[in-house]
Amino acid sequence: MYLISNTFNKLYIIIMIDRQQKKSKVASGEKNDATQNQAKEADKTPEQDLETIAQLKKDHGVEVKDLNDKLLRLVAEIENLRRRNEQQNSDLKKYAISGFAKEIITVLENFYLILDNAPREIIAKDEKLNNFYKGIEITHKDLTKVFEKNGIVRVYPLGEKFDHNVHQVVNQIESDKPSGTVVQVMQAGYLLNDRLLKEAMVVISK
Repeated sequence: MYLISNTFNKLYIIIMIDRQQKKSKVASGEKNDATQNQAKEADKTPEQDLETIAQLKKDHGVEVKDLNDKLLRLVAEIENLRRRNEQQNSDLKKYAISGFAKEIITVLENFYLILDNAPREIIAKDEKLNNFYKGIEITHKDLTKVFEKNGIVRVYPLGEKFDHNVHQVVNQIESDKPSGTVVQVMQAGYLLNDRLLKEAMVVISK
């Protein structure tokens, strides 16, 4: 604002000097049409000068307001762009391994299949088989920790209420459970940082 005010003050001084020069030319006897027009301009009152300055300020004020509005819109657009970029970068980091995760979950499911169906009574009687089985358990636990560390969560909803967001019904059967309860899990589902990787294949009660 100081810069604008200072500019108008200088402009006013220039106008006054110019008019004094025009008055001098008129006084020296120049009588042509251009001189007459200069004389008319030079004869303006201080009030008229102030009106001229006020109009200039008004015109420049409109320009400044317009520039301020455009600047504010530009700042808002830049901020929105920054937020979108941050969200995209965050999603990229969170879900970059989704393709790999879809492949590796089959490996983890195979471990569950082995451990759930292993003949434990027979294994317990054989030291070598027992040690081998324990090795599989340790590997399974380590793999599960790696999954959890990377945001991969297993969905095994046995006994839970059916959720169409993460479950897929493959069959409905009669059951003493409330209608819509998952009574059997055919295949576990998986999430990656709350994003669905694979639906759980379930049987629910009628």
